[in-house]
Amino acid sequence: MRKKLLFAFMAVVLVAGTILAGCAAPAEDGAAPTVPAEKVYKWNVMICATKATIIAENMAQFCERVNTATDGRMELSLYFPGEIVDVAGLPEALATNSVQMGRLALPLMGVNIGGPHYSPLSIFGDPLEYNSLLFDKGGDEVVREAMLEMNIHWICSSTLTGSALISTKEVKNLDDCQGLLMREFGTKAALWNELGASVTYIPYAELYMALTTGVVESTVSFPLDIKQVKFYEPCKFMMLPYAEAAASAGLGTNLDAWNELPGDLQEIVTAESQRFAFENLRDYASQVSPCLKFFQEEGGMKIGHFSDADVAKIRAASVAVLEEEAKKDALTAEFVELLFGYAKELGYID
Repeated sequence: MRKKLLFAFMAVVLVAGTILAGCAAPAEDGAAPTVPAEKVYKWNVMICATKATIIAENMAQFCERVNTATDGRMELSLYFPGEIVDVAGLPEALATNSVQMGRLALPLMGVNIGGPHYSPLSIFGDPLEYNSLLFDKGGDEVVREAMLEMNIHWICSSTLTGSALISTKEVKNLDDCQGLLMREFGTKAALWNELGASVTYIPYAELYMALTTGVVESTVSFPLDIKQVKFYEPCKFMMLPYAEAAASAGLGTNLDAWNELPGDLQEIVTAESQRFAFENLRDYASQVSPCLKFFQEEGGMKIGHFSDADVAKIRAASVAVLEEEAKKDALTAEFVELLFGYAKELGYID
């Protein structure tokens, strides 16, 4: 009886050992045990600019840095207007997760989906003053809260230098802007309609041809973009000071895609986004003087200046437009209050 029990016990041990050995054994001789592959987060990244811009170059480097820093756990692919959606469709694409990340212009929020408008228009005289409003005075926190309502996680603002009015016909003062066919959007469209221009929206990728063929006669753009996209070819006239103190833009992601990322990947994307924002503004600012020199010496552009009286009218119209924006919702009102408060500190408005 004892022998039978011993044999039975040994049989069980042998069978169990065989099963365990089979579970631990590799599929092929010499191969390592199979380890589940770590998830790769594939993101479509879109910017509101064409390929022939420094923004595009810097954003391509941003994608490469993130892909490298995450050891392949993220794969960011860069797209341009029209490849997935047009510029006007970017906010909705972000909200619905067909684009996971984008650099979008803040005044554009509202073209499609009724979002807030955060632009300094012509209130300030220097883009660094607007940067201070965003990062030191709490403006970016208001923007971040507003973006949450659209299912967008706002990483950080990414402003640019001011934008100048350029045109295919000579503009010497604000009176010459009456009826001027202009391409703009968001609060900038509201501003220039207020000042007497006839404003329409045209996709950025189509703007050069629209200026060339006379569909529109003017737009507001950064000196570096004017050079890189060659807007100086159809537009031979520029007016300073800047028609918009600084470009309101920033980096946002679809909220669901953001929440899906592990914490360490969120930290990498945030750090690289802040680096992009700083370096991009630096690159644009460093090119202002060389661009203005190029326009006059090689581009055949004539650069004029609005009078102090006209600048005062543009600033007053900017205040009026933003006062109307503040009536739309509580967060816009909060942002405009911050903006006006800081502008008063700097002596731009009473």
